[in-house]
Amino acid sequence: MRDILGVDGNAYTVVEATDWFELAVDLLVNPGRTAKGLKQKLGDFLRWFAVKGFYAEAYVALKGAYTEKDSRATTQWLEMRQMGKIARKLYTDLLQTQGCENSDYAEWTDRVYLGLFGMRAAQMKRIWDLMDGDPKIARNYIPKAEGLDAVRHCEDMTVRMFVDDLGDAHDQAINLTKRKFLGGA
Repeated sequence: MRDILGVDGNAYTVVEATDWFELAVDLLVNPGRTAKGLKQKLGDFLRWFAVKGFYAEAYVALKGAYTEKDSRATTQWLEMRQMGKIARKLYTDLLQTQGCENSDYAEWTDRVYLGLFGMRAAQMKRIWDLMDGDPKIARNYIPKAEGLDAVRHCEDMTVRMFVDDLGDAHDQAINLTKRKFLGGA
């Protein structure tokens, strides 16, 4: 560890990344009296750090550089993805409490995608893969990040709108999501 003076005038203690990583792994493997909450936070940070590092490496391999703008975009994507996981869990919990099994989940997911984009989830994901990074391919292209945020929002709204009819909750959530994300399309 060493102290450095930041551009903001404050002194910061800095730990070499590999030393910090080894310390974190040691705390996870040999927790001793480490509080459970600290272990969870440490695990979350290690997961984030590993994923962010992976994407940074991919950017360098593909673009030859990893800029501050790329870092912000990756962080935003990771945060949106995490929020999406939470919303998806609540959504699938609702479906499960309503007796959904196996392929029922895919059918409800397709209902969301059909309502928002006019095509099933698998079709929309293939289009995103083809168009990713090139919005000139289609006139009314919906970027993947924006589309996934709309799906997350719609699933969250379905949970919130549910009273006693899954179809009705989906229809209401789809309409509100289209108004918010797709200009009422």
